[in-house]
Amino acid sequence: MDYYNKNIECIKVHRPELLKALDNKKIYLRNKLEVINSIPTKDGNKAVVVQYRSKEYRLNSSYRPIEEAKRWAKAYTITNINTVINMFGLGNGMFVRALMDKMDDSSYLLIYEPSFDIFNHTLENYDITDIISHEKVIIFIEDINSDEFRRVSNSLTTITNLNSQIQCVHPKYDEIFTESAVKFYKDLKDSFTTEVINTNTIVHLGQRNIDNIFNNLTFLKDSSSILELKEMIPSNIPAIIVAAGPSVEENIEELKRAKGRAIIFAVDSVLKFLLDSGVEPDFVLCIDPKKSKRHFTRETPITTPLITYMEANNEILRIHKGKKVFCSQNKFIEEIYEKVNKTPPSVQASGSVALVAFSVCIKLGIKDIILVGQDLAYRDNQTHVGRANNKKFNPDTDVELEGINGEAIRSRYDWKEYAIRYEDIISEYPDIKVIDAKGYGAKIKGTKVMELGLAIDQYCKNPLEIKFTNEEIKRSFTDEEILNIRDYLQGNLSVLRTIKSKIKKAIKDCDILVKEYRISGGSKKYDDAMKRISKANKYIEDQKIYSIMDAYVVALATNEMTQIYKFMDTVDENNINTYKQSKAIYEAAIVAVDYVYPKLEEVISKL
Repeated sequence: MDYYNKNIECIKVHRPELLKALDNKKIYLRNKLEVINSIPTKDGNKAVVVQYRSKEYRLNSSYRPIEEAKRWAKAYTITNINTVINMFGLGNGMFVRALMDKMDDSSYLLIYEPSFDIFNHTLENYDITDIISHEKVIIFIEDINSDEFRRVSNSLTTITNLNSQIQCVHPKYDEIFTESAVKFYKDLKDSFTTEVINTNTIVHLGQRNIDNIFNNLTFLKDSSSILELKEMIPSNIPAIIVAAGPSVEENIEELKRAKGRAIIFAVDSVLKFLLDSGVEPDFVLCIDPKKSKRHFTRETPITTPLITYMEANNEILRIHKGKKVFCSQNKFIEEIYEKVNKTPPSVQASGSVALVAFSVCIKLGIKDIILVGQDLAYRDNQTHVGRANNKKFNPDTDVELEGINGEAIRSRYDWKEYAIRYEDIISEYPDIKVIDAKGYGAKIKGTKVMELGLAIDQYCKNPLEIKFTNEEIKRSFTDEEILNIRDYLQGNLSVLRTIKSKIKKAIKDCDILVKEYRISGGSKKYDDAMKRISKANKYIEDQKIYSIMDAYVVALATNEMTQIYKFMDTVDENNINTYKQSKAIYEAAIVAVDYVYPKLEEVISKL
């Protein structure tokens, strides 16, 4: 039987992105095996035997490999809906199938195969079309598509399944491919850390975001957006994004030379240092809901145009006396623009203001982008330019990264996240040149490392002949459009009242579900309550204003969110637990509605 062509055809149909990666595979692949064979077993199946670094390993039992795989899989129990199983090693698929038998419709199985030789041998000698075609099973092969493993793991890890992840290793794989196993576990740790950071941020900032959004909406009348900027930006002028890494200090004189030859975007943390050093950026960016206002506090008010989110610290927007230029990654804010037939000024969301600046530059159509101060690394225990901090090594937050010269450098988990995000965005826009102007720091794949002076000489050849003043940057909205926005916001008061009414009914329906399920395991009352809850959820989810309350609800009901999909000892207990946790989440949503309603009334009165 021609297993190989059958498997490849299945990949072509169900995993075309994997087929493309296989076609583009590197000539040199790590973990090359010296020998790989399949031998017959006592029960009529086959076992894989490999030789690596002169040592032989048998990956399956030579007697009953399928029974062996089932015994092995008993060690892993799925205790949650949406569980993600991360497996190191595909082998010949027998251990994978034993795990697949334990999966439900909500589970995912991510398989990291460190050896292309084993993968290719399996394609040639085994029918694994059931594995390839399974929509919840995804295969990653080292040096082929393994860069996607961490991204997919990240996307599937949420607050609801954070504590129910499963990690497992195909027998013998960690002995054979030790270095790859370390990378596998490191990627999983990074995914877990990312979601913990995201969850903590949501919990910490849920209420603050609401405060900032409604306070900052009062600036809408005289504001602009990045789309108005796009109309002004010349196509032949590069951008310089100045972050706050220690290397900024050594580039001050070159930044002065770049003024008027490039558009300089500065992050909030570096603004005062630049101004005190005689460098006036063209724009400053602030996105942080709790950014300290000290960055904008000077004897002379700061008038540099501010590119910002509605969620940014309102105190800073009030202190800042220049033009406010909004960008957005919020559904409710974007709908405000759409209601007056404007294109929303959306950008890719990020917790890094420098990354937001990078996304803004791409949105503006700038083709040459120079990064300054994006060190993403400690220098002599220093984190930021202008700060005399001395941060000692912290194993909970610090990590080693590859430096621009190939050396190991000290960094942080969040900085590593930012480096990876840069790489992802750069790979999406191959026509954009990105220069990393630093002599030390984390390597960002896809950038060209160059001294700032040389980058200015090569890319900043044309004069910038426009001024980004309040008068030159057009307003986003006419007075009539502001009145229409006010009417739209007024309509959302009614939406909030309807949401609250539906939630109150849903809470009563949760009580009905618990009562009816305990009595009979279901009834007409039970079915009717389920239908009403489903309709209520659909209505609430469709309201854009709920998107700004969602984080606050998570903050109020974090424990319930983590428990709602957890399996109990019996099916009955599972269902009753879900109804009770849902009721608690609904109660948190009422608190959120009551918090937002007067905020919305206030902003309407001020517009």
